[in-house]
Amino acid sequence: MVMSKRVFISADHGLAIVYFLQSDVVPTLLEAGVEVVLLTDGALLDRLQAKFARPGLIFEDLRLDQARAY
Repeated sequence: MVMSKRVFISADHGLAIVYFLQSDVVPTLLEAGVEVVLLTDGALLDRLQAKFARPGLIFEDLRLDQARAY
């Protein structure tokens, strides 16, 4: 599936992210051909990818420590 649209979602609270990913929002966007990039705390990336990975859903590190240092 070729995706021509992309949405970025910034979420850094673990439980809220899980509830969001369990909702129908992400599947609805993906089925409509929208690529979803979830920006979150780097410490959560591996666990989120292991549980919720699917084509069109990308997890990226918010780099919160670097942002705070800046």
